[in-house]
Amino acid sequence: MSYGKKIEWTEALSMGIGAIDDQHRTLIDLCNLLIEVVDNGDQEGVSESVLMVGEEYARGHLHFEEEMLRRAGFPEEESHAAGHRRFEVKFEEFAARYEVEPEGFDMKEVADFVLDWLYGHILKEDRKYADWFAERGGDVDLPDIGESLLGSDFGAVGDKQQ
Repeated sequence: MSYGKKIEWTEALSMGIGAIDDQHRTLIDLCNLLIEVVDNGDQEGVSESVLMVGEEYARGHLHFEEEMLRRAGFPEEESHAAGHRRFEVKFEEFAARYEVEPEGFDMKEVADFVLDWLYGHILKEDRKYADWFAERGGDVDLPDIGESLLGSDFGAVGDKQQ
């Protein structure tokens, strides 16, 4: 039985901020890899790689987004950041549980959580700041995070799955 079809980028997911959209596309790649793991089982430690890469990627993206909102003076920056903390704590919990018992770990729980986050947080919470920026002419001061986050590619992890 299949967990679900792969997620495709749509304009509904776009925030109209190129760097953020690129990072969200990378999150979609992670979601699609999670779907593959759930559908096909863990092969050659893909689950562990997904958890490690996902935790690192999420932390970088969330920091980037928070810094962008802080610089702009977004009025809901603190509550937005609090939502990010909940995501980080949950992902750290997943990684810790996997480390203790990888054989019994259910990656479907991770996939469910990340998919809920993708649609719930991006389409609702991130949309608030996207609209806020658009109302102000779309001028966004982006933090300099280097190439590591924007260049994230789950291909190497996904190659293990095949």
